[in-house]
Amino acid sequence: MAAKSDLENLKVLDRKLFKIGKRIDILNKINWGKESKDIFLNSWRKRSHTLPKIEYPKYKFTEDKEGLQYIISKIDSRHPLGKIVKETAESYLTSLRMVEAAGTKAFMKYSTKLYGLPTDKLGKGNDTTLKAARKFLKTVGKFKLANLMPPEDVCILPEYVVNKIKSQSKRTFADRDIKVITSNQLSAKASAGANRISVRSSTCFAPHDVDQLIQHELLVHTLTLQNGRIQRLKTLGLSSPRTTCTQEGLAVFAEFITNSIDISRLRRISSRVQAIQMGIEGADFIDLFRYFLKLGQSEEESFHSASRVFRGGDVRGKIVFTKDIAYLRGFIEVHHFFVNSFRNEMFSYLEYLLAGRMKTDDVAELAPYFVSKILKEPHYKPDWILNRSTLLAFLLSSSVMNNLGVR
Repeated sequence: MAAKSDLENLKVLDRKLFKIGKRIDILNKINWGKESKDIFLNSWRKRSHTLPKIEYPKYKFTEDKEGLQYIISKIDSRHPLGKIVKETAESYLTSLRMVEAAGTKAFMKYSTKLYGLPTDKLGKGNDTTLKAARKFLKTVGKFKLANLMPPEDVCILPEYVVNKIKSQSKRTFADRDIKVITSNQLSAKASAGANRISVRSSTCFAPHDVDQLIQHELLVHTLTLQNGRIQRLKTLGLSSPRTTCTQEGLAVFAEFITNSIDISRLRRISSRVQAIQMGIEGADFIDLFRYFLKLGQSEEESFHSASRVFRGGDVRGKIVFTKDIAYLRGFIEVHHFFVNSFRNEMFSYLEYLLAGRMKTDDVAELAPYFVSKILKEPHYKPDWILNRSTLLAFLLSSSVMNNLGVR
């Protein structure tokens, strides 16, 4: 049992971390401006294939780094809650060092520390995220050859997407004012925070995109932040790099369990892993741009996809941003987490994962704090978790069929 003074110290450091973490936004620091896309595509269409010229500001986060180092040095990580606070502070510290090193080899080192590599192993076996991505891509390629992939020839405007997200937000978060806006500064199709969701402007969205963005951005990313912000452990309300893999995996799982995902989406998240590996091996921005064009993406989408790999890195290759591994790797990890929780009759774990920003590995350690009411079960819940009968039917079938040994 931790002494009262230790718990008070944990509370103080947790709140200090929350204050620092809320103002850290690494993606906005390394995202490319809209003008880089316009310049590149104008040049490309004139048959001038020139690498984008990207310059990153020289950031110095001295005050925040000192604050994070203080928390790391003072926290008792033997306590399960203290361990989460410390690891979160460490991930923020690494992310700030990464942004300061944008465009250099050190950027790649810090990115790898935060998000890993495509060739990292999944669990205890020999499979890797890269192997999984290539399996998906190989099968999707067969679907395309057999004309099984539907054409995406419908253009849904950003304003329509915004209105659909707003409508769902009012149903799920009736007591909250979630802003939904358009932005011309996004490489992703959308981005979500606790109180605001941004949708990329000047973009044609496909029909499946709408439900995917609602499930992914609103009903996972915003939802887990909202749930985390009402916890006594304030760190659970932070979008830290520590939880990126689980968060993105949970969001893709939500697309999957709600039948919102489609084959094009699976190809996108798999091709990002392949593209990151290509960049690591020396492919430059134009190589990746051509790669995405070959997969059938438009020139604009191919630019956005390639820029996701090189944001913060070097467009000449070798130095890349490895965050986009998290979608596929996280999906696999979260799927296994749900199936194993079901198999071990830890049904409450399914909901605990939505109670704030956490890793799948945190849930077992945090479970006693949910039982004792120190932590709150999720206040906001998506329909797929409320419809437990359907979720349990899916997990039961996955658990049984994975162990049948049918060949």
